[in-house]
Amino acid sequence: MSEMSDLSDKIVALVEWNAAGHHQTFFRHFSAALLGSGATVIPLCPWKQEEIKDLVELCLGGEEKSAMGRFETPIPCNFPPSGSGRIASLRARFDQRRHFKRVAGNLTRWEQKSRKKIDLVFFCCIYDPQFAEFPRAARFLRWPWSGLYLDSRFVRKPGTLRPYSLTPPRPDQIFSAPGLQSLAILDEGIIEETKELTQGRPVVWFPDIADFRIADPAPTGGTIGEKIKKMAGGRKIVGCLGHLQKTKGLLELIRAAKDARLENVFFVFVGEANLFRIPPEEQAEIIEAWEHSPQIFCHPLRVAEPTYNSAFEACDIIAAAYTDFPNSSNTLTKAAAFSKPIVVNDGYLMAERVRKYQLGEVVPEGDQNALTEALVLLTSDSPAWTPEQAQWDAYLTMHSPTRLKEAFQELLNG
Repeated sequence: MSEMSDLSDKIVALVEWNAAGHHQTFFRHFSAALLGSGATVIPLCPWKQEEIKDLVELCLGGEEKSAMGRFETPIPCNFPPSGSGRIASLRARFDQRRHFKRVAGNLTRWEQKSRKKIDLVFFCCIYDPQFAEFPRAARFLRWPWSGLYLDSRFVRKPGTLRPYSLTPPRPDQIFSAPGLQSLAILDEGIIEETKELTQGRPVVWFPDIADFRIADPAPTGGTIGEKIKKMAGGRKIVGCLGHLQKTKGLLELIRAAKDARLENVFFVFVGEANLFRIPPEEQAEIIEAWEHSPQIFCHPLRVAEPTYNSAFEACDIIAAAYTDFPNSSNTLTKAAAFSKPIVVNDGYLMAERVRKYQLGEVVPEGDQNALTEALVLLTSDSPAWTPEQAQWDAYLTMHSPTRLKEAFQELLNG
């Protein structure tokens, strides 16, 4: 059987209602992997047909145009906003059930119109809060289902609360919902523990895929990366990119920038800022540095992925010493693609991968001195870590579109 026909008899409904950040990346690459294996994809998503076709064709590199014939007209899919407070919480639970019922209705109408049967419903990103009502609503989804469960906390940090919702993960509730056929996870280190909760159903490791496109220069001043390099004026650039939030270790990085040994290093913060659950006095320290430090540039707004990649490529070192973060991050994949050394906190999956593939430095979480020392070493003229040590290509092979296609074939055929 040829590679293109491995899944030629499969029809997969790909469900994604989040429109920003890595959700676009996952949806694009998941679509391409399925189409490249011959499957028919029914997209339920927040994007218009023209936008989705463009995303998939970009991912396919302009090849396999015939695959677009197996990509159905997108069906709108928008998840209701969650609320706080008892009344809002009850309303959110009701809206969740109605949402999953609406997904089922859309798929039923597609089957009736096409006279074909859907083989699998695949949720691109399974989060506990958004799936809290899924066990009760799953009865509406009469198809086998699967999805990518993103949280490693239940194994890596058992008994702890998620840093924003302050609620514990409950994968056991989600995995016990009717119709579960298989499950995908990003953390290769928790497969066996996850299998215990799926009661024998297959658990497949997925690569943490990333998008590497870089934005074209703007007519009035180049890319954001070019602007960052110009502002740096030849100084080494340390970048903290993505959602600028509690787990990104913002305060620790800002305090490191105040060290006299790093006074000739330029620090960059790019991405949507969310200072929720950071104490007011720490918020004030962060904002003061962002607004007034001459060695810091901050763009605290969400940017498109190619723009994000332009800023990423401009950096010399990536600061990803995330706190209370046991999960996978495709920041490592981007760092490998752009050959950037990275600093991460010890204790969890990111540290394991950095050590295995020699991608940069690992520091103890909460150790301000260790973080500062690592940045001093990496920005020095003779760093202890050198690019020759890094296994960039090996890491990229493990987190490649080819590996993703193999994972989908394992998930659907296994």
